[in-house]
Amino acid sequence: MEARGYGTDPAGLQKALLEGKEVAVRAEAAFLLGYLKAGSSAASLRQALSDESARVRVEAALALARLGDLEGSLPVLKRELDGQLFADAPLRAARALALLGDASGYPKVVEALGSEFPSNRMEAIAVLPSFLPYAGRTAAGRSIDVIDRLIAAAGDAEPLLRRDALTALAALDDQRARAAVKAAATGDPEPDVREFARQLLT
Repeated sequence: MEARGYGTDPAGLQKALLEGKEVAVRAEAAFLLGYLKAGSSAASLRQALSDESARVRVEAALALARLGDLEGSLPVLKRELDGQLFADAPLRAARALALLGDASGYPKVVEALGSEFPSNRMEAIAVLPSFLPYAGRTAAGRSIDVIDRLIAAAGDAEPLLRRDALTALAALDDQRARAAVKAAATGDPEPDVREFARQLLT
């Protein structure tokens, strides 16, 4: 922030949030205001809910939730679930909702896992662990089966995505997850991925 001329105190972050020309700057400012739980920033965060960028809107809504304003933030996050993958920020919204106790974004994550675009699948793999507390429940009639989804992702056509899925699986204290990593260590078609899986097991 300081490199772009904004202070890292709440006043400086609010200025970056409302006046920053780059989406990344505004989104980071919103995130930091929520992280700091800067109560004085609530009005600025509410104003940012109308930002032209979905990413900024989601970060502002999550920051407001961290300040205790669930009434103002949850409806915004749920609306963002309808956004387009990659172009908008529905997976960020799904993750934010999951962190706030709402698993309604899970079907959007599953949709992204089936996308033809690797970038969408990659983001979905990163978001999946946020839904681990909801294992066995349903969202919009769909069973929440995070470990099964990660195991499936460990067979993705893209080696980089297989690594991401294996990393997530290796972090879990679960027999199925560990078995999937072991299977990749000997059976993945790419030597680099096999070696990566072996390192995860050590």
